[in-house]
Amino acid sequence: MTKRKVYGDTDCLSSFLLLDEVSLLESILDEIVIPKAVYQELRANGTPLQIVENLENLKEKKFIRVHDMDVHSAEYQWYDEIRIEYQMNRGFPIGEGEAQAMALAIPNGGILASNNLSDIKYFVDKYRLPLLTSAYMIADSVDKGQISYEEAELTWQQMERNRILMPGSFEDYYQGQYLKDFKEYGKRLGF
Repeated sequence: MTKRKVYGDTDCLSSFLLLDEVSLLESILDEIVIPKAVYQELRANGTPLQIVENLENLKEKKFIRVHDMDVHSAEYQWYDEIRIEYQMNRGFPIGEGEAQAMALAIPNGGILASNNLSDIKYFVDKYRLPLLTSAYMIADSVDKGQISYEEAELTWQQMERNRILMPGSFEDYYQGQYLKDFKEYGKRLGF
C-alpha cells in the first residue's frame, strides 16, 4: 500500500468492479480518488449493474472518494491544458475521465490508475507520472503474495473475456511486459 494518492480512470477501475475483484483493489491500495467525470461514466446508462453496485459499496466504505474539481482551482487549469494539448496533438478530444484523472494526479504528486495507454502515455511520459494499470496491479499482487499465480491467471482470463485487458495470458504479461512496465512506470510508484 502507498501513502501517495491514487487517481483512477474509468477503464482501470471498471475492470475490477465488473469482476467483483474489489478485495484485490482493497489489498493493493488505501483509497482511490476518482474525478466526478469518472464517477459519472461508471454510473452512465447501460453500465452493468455489478459495476454500479460495487462502485457505490466502495464509495460508502470510503475506499473510493469522488472529487469534484472547482473551475477556479489549479487542478482545473491542468485539466484545461491537458484537453487543449491533446486536441492540438491528436486532432480530436481526450476523454473527460482520463483528462480529469491526470489533472488531479499531476499537481498532487499522485499515481494515475488507467489502462488507456493510447490516450495517456504522452502525458505520463511528459510529467513522469507513476502509472498503475490493471495488468500491473495483478502482477504486483502476485509478487507481494496477495494472490496466487493461478488466481492471477483466472482474473486475467476473465478480464480478457470482457475485453478489459490485452489478449494473451497472464504468464505472457508476467514474463515479458511486466518487467518493461516496471522499468518504465513502476519505479515511480514507490510501493
